[in-house]
Amino acid sequence: EGGCCGGRITGGRLVRNRQLELGVALVLAFVVMACSGAARQKTIRITYETLNVAADKLTAYSKSHEREIVDKALARQATKAEVVAELADFRAKVDKAEIAIVAGFRMTAAASIINDDQSLSALLRVAALVATELKELGIP
Repeated sequence: EGGCCGGRITGGRLVRNRQLELGVALVLAFVVMACSGAARQKTIRITYETLNVAADKLTAYSKSHEREIVDKALARQATKAEVVAELADFRAKVDKAEIAIVAGFRMTAAASIINDDQSLSALLRVAALVATELKELGIP
């Protein structure tokens, strides 16, 4: 079974892909070191714009997928309790993505105000988390 971030699930445990993690860490380190002045502001702006697109995609997907869950449940004559449980499961996943997006906006504000490598690095990590959460929902 597949897991997130290039990991795999073995025996109920997520086995992390250390090479992928190292690659991501190196890319983040390179971006942070390369970002000075205008490049830093451009990175923050692009990340902010990307978070806006992610929020819009999540909203659109959430509405259409909730309707899809209900339609499929009605087609197979599911009970009300089954439909409520399926919607609750889906909403829990959406809530995780929404929390990540809100964290992304907060980190965007922090990185805009605090001019240090840690705030920009944190922003990029949160942006990667948003991408992971959307991918797990099936949002491209």
